[in-house]
Amino acid sequence: MSEYDEIIDKIKSQKFYIYGAGSYGIKFEKIITKMGVKDNFMGYVVTKRKNNEDLSIKEITEVEHTNLIIIASHYVNSKEMEQMLHKLNFKNYILAFPYMTELYFGLPYKTGVAVNPKEIVKEYININYHVVLYLAIDSIIKNTEIGKQLYIKMMMMYSKKETALYKLEQLEKRVENYKSGKIENYNIQISENCKMIMDGSHRTMLAYYFDISKVYADLYCVKKEDIEEYYHPSVHEDNCFYKLFSKDEIKLLENVKRNIMGSEYERIYMYFKM
Repeated sequence: MSEYDEIIDKIKSQKFYIYGAGSYGIKFEKIITKMGVKDNFMGYVVTKRKNNEDLSIKEITEVEHTNLIIIASHYVNSKEMEQMLHKLNFKNYILAFPYMTELYFGLPYKTGVAVNPKEIVKEYININYHVVLYLAIDSIIKNTEIGKQLYIKMMMMYSKKETALYKLEQLEKRVENYKSGKIENYNIQISENCKMIMDGSHRTMLAYYFDISKVYADLYCVKKEDIEEYYHPSVHEDNCFYKLFSKDEIKLLENVKRNIMGSEYERIYMYFKM
């Protein structure tokens, strides 16, 4: 049995807590709802509950270490959460992040396909997200602040401020790696029919910025309504995008968007409005 199959088997056969009450925890709740195993969900747990946090969310120290724990967080936090579980003697846990896309949308129909980052960025509906990433990378390279500030603001739509700051630190390290020739080689995950990068936008924009002509992708065929349900709310949605930033910030982002997309701008804009 593969690790993917083992995860599905555990989720279906055991009661569990979701460790992480942020955007990835919410996405994992959507996964188990779609799978029809919501009855096995015992609640959210966090490392330390904030003063204003929902009291139904438990701290990890408040649950028995024999319970199945699903770590539902971005990889930048997952390692620290895993270390906490080791410290508390939890043995039965799952790192969900590597399998989130497959658990919701199913397995890819093709893997390891070479794609051109410049074409992907122009043609896919992640453009709002990509523009902020581009400015963040540019700010890191040029040691300016505006792109970093916009990146933090965007990340705070999905996570708490300390997590957003940590993600910026990780992006800064990744930029330094690219500058020194240490290029990432993991596959991005894309939906060809919906024209969307499902996971791997940072990887794609780093390749775009550093003029790398090829990255590898796993291809999925998914329903547009499933995309909208899983990723909502999202900066990909114009109504979220325009509420998130000030008028001056939007003006800057729109100018960069037009420069990146060129003649593709209006076509993709109309597609996303459909």
